[in-house]
Amino acid sequence: MHARSGNDVLDYKAFFEHLAQLPSTSTAIRITSEVNFAIADAKMNGDLFTAKIVAGSPDEVPLYFDYMTGVTETGSTPDGKWLARISRVVIKTNQDHRALALEASGSGVTANRLELYFRRLAAEIGWLDGLTFDLPPVPAPSLREEIESFERIREASAAVTRPNFDWSDFDTKLSDLAAESGGHVAEAVVRAGRGESLAKTGGIIGIILGSLSVLNPSLKGFRIIGRKRGASKEVTVSSKKHNQRTFFESNISDKSVEFDTKMLAAAEDLIQLTPKTLLDSQQGE
Repeated sequence: MHARSGNDVLDYKAFFEHLAQLPSTSTAIRITSEVNFAIADAKMNGDLFTAKIVAGSPDEVPLYFDYMTGVTETGSTPDGKWLARISRVVIKTNQDHRALALEASGSGVTANRLELYFRRLAAEIGWLDGLTFDLPPVPAPSLREEIESFERIREASAAVTRPNFDWSDFDTKLSDLAAESGGHVAEAVVRAGRGESLAKTGGIIGIILGSLSVLNPSLKGFRIIGRKRGASKEVTVSSKKHNQRTFFESNISDKSVEFDTKMLAAAEDLIQLTPKTLLDSQQGE
C-alpha cells in the first residue's frame, strides 16, 4: 500500500483513525455510474483498521422471483436506502509495513476500486487533495515454484508503481527508468527470440521474483507466457493467480457476528504473518 500527494507521504494511521471516527453517511462516495462505496462498522485497534466496505446504488431496482408462480417482478427500495453488498477489510497502518486484506465476496469491491475510493474520499473529507493511492498485490510464495516449472518463457511483462517514499525503495532497472522520467508507473514487455527462452532469474523475471522479498511490494502486475516442462501448449501465469491469500471455515448456520469474527481473525493472521515471512526470506539471503 503506497499513498502520497506529490512528495508528501500519507500518515496512514492518522488517516484511518479519522475514517474510523466518521459517521458512515460521511463516507459515501460514487465510484462508477452504477456503484457507490461507503464504510460501516469501522474500528481502530492499535495499528489495525477493520471495517465493512458497503457497495451499492440508490438507483438499483430489486428483482424478485416468486417461486410459487415462477414470475419475476421488480420492486422498490425504501427512500434513503441501498441494496447493499459488503466486503470486510483489515488494514495494517504501520508506516514501515502497510498491508490491506480484502474479503473476496463477489460484492464488486476490488483493489482497483478501493484505490479510487480512498483517493476520492480523502479529497471529499478535506484530508488531502491530489492523493495517489496504490494497492499492489502481495505475491504468494507459490510464484517462485510456478516460474521454475517453465521450460521456456516466451514473453514476460511487468508494471511497477512508485513506492511510498521514492523509487529507491524498490530498486530495479524499471524503477530507475520511472524515476529518471519523473513517472508514477513504469511497464515493460520483453519477448524471447524465436525458439529461445527468457532468463528465469535475471532481467524482467528477476524484477518479478524480487517482489517476493520486499516488505511493501510495488509490483502492480505481471504476466508470463511460456511452456511448462512436458507440456505441448503454452500457459499464462499472472499476478491475479498468485496473490497472497488465506481461507477460513464457516458454517452456513453462522450468524453475522460469528462470520465477521472468523473472517477478520483470518485476515489479521494473514497480515501479521506476511512481514515475518518476508523478513525471514531477506535475512536468509
